[in-house]
Amino acid sequence: MPGNDLAERIAWLFDRPGGLGERTAEVSVRLNDFLRDAVKTVREYFRGKLTYAWPSAHRG
Repeated sequence: MPGNDLAERIAWLFDRPGGLGERTAEVSVRLNDFLRDAVKTVREYFRGKLTYAWPSAHRG
């Protein structure tokens, strides 16, 4: 991966066209759309507090 240090490598991943930054933004929009629709469905049956969790990508 190009870059002399972590900051340059992260910039390379996120700043290039079609890179991780764009893909992350696309996934975020799709996830928000899904969650919006899921909440509408759940609200038909449940009026309590709704939360969600996202598993960590880190597998130390």
